[in-house]
Amino acid sequence: MDGFLRKNRTESKRRKILLMIREFRPEDAEAISLFMHTHFLQGVDNIVRSHAPDYYRWKYNETPWGKPAAYVAEYKERLIGLFCVLPRMMLINGKPRRAGETCDAYIAPDFQGKGVFFKLIARAFQAVREQGIDMFYTTANPATYDIWTGPFRFRSVFDYRNLVRPVRFDSIIHEKIHIKPLSTFIGKSFSLSYKLLYPFTRIRSADWEPAAEDQPFFDDLWRKASVHWKHGLIRDGEYMRVRFFSSPENYSIYAASHDGHPLGYAVLKMTLWREMSVGHVVDLLPVKNDPLLIRNILSAAVHSLKAMGAVLISSWAVPGTLLFDQLRRLGFQPRRKVFHLLIGGEIDESGSDSLFEHDTWWYTHGDSDNV
Repeated sequence: MDGFLRKNRTESKRRKILLMIREFRPEDAEAISLFMHTHFLQGVDNIVRSHAPDYYRWKYNETPWGKPAAYVAEYKERLIGLFCVLPRMMLINGKPRRAGETCDAYIAPDFQGKGVFFKLIARAFQAVREQGIDMFYTTANPATYDIWTGPFRFRSVFDYRNLVRPVRFDSIIHEKIHIKPLSTFIGKSFSLSYKLLYPFTRIRSADWEPAAEDQPFFDDLWRKASVHWKHGLIRDGEYMRVRFFSSPENYSIYAASHDGHPLGYAVLKMTLWREMSVGHVVDLLPVKNDPLLIRNILSAAVHSLKAMGAVLISSWAVPGTLLFDQLRRLGFQPRRKVFHLLIGGEIDESGSDSLFEHDTWWYTHGDSDNV
């Protein structure tokens, strides 16, 4: 028995010596892409990001808000883990504040449960704290919720849900996404109402067109829109350039304006899911928190995605918000898929109660890197 324990201790020490946690280098991008496709994307029928090497080189590049803390774990020169914290500029209690978005927490299956994940997180958090960032947020799925709220003491802010809307109403789509037959009637009735009412809505008299990388438009839009919420990512021209315009992913960005005044934007993307063309409303920002304006922008986004060939349209929203309500009015049906927005680190307790009131946030799935 003693010999067995000594052997295990020796093996554990040897693993620690051979394990290396180091900062990401641009030449790692090919190995990371291969790592992801080998361990996590095999057989996945809904890959919404390319995971190509260029994607990781872009994502881990320097930002105006700081340097991403991207770290890899290697064992015997084999890549076995990955973790990153992206610097972001947020609106917290109505004031700008830098925060870190955690992402890409992946450990090779044969190394899970061996402490590698915690070592990666410790190094990344230390690196961003040295940049003066002491507040963090993450979008946790049910599998990682207990990890973040347990050892790392993150607090749950709200849950947000996936909603889908078929463009073609046929039995094949219903079977694949498990929508009840009643929603066929709901979807058709909302589609019909939209076609009848659309010419008389404000968005019809406005310009809805692909957006250029026009920083003044987005700066002006954000300046006017930001007064309506206390919390959320700062979606100004700089953010749009870094997050969407410079991305190697294939985003389509549309802007709504009237007589030169910004009304809002929507970020769209097309992917394949179970051999179906799926359109995603990735991000959306109205100039004010107005239900008709939000519905008009969503309606225009739906038509744009339909023109791109989408047979199913997907979006995410926080239940109880105007965005969620307007998606439902347009025939979107909630699925079981749920994510959790969690925050951690140093939080200013003065006025922080509103952090946990979902209607004080403007939040979409574009706030994470999941689409």
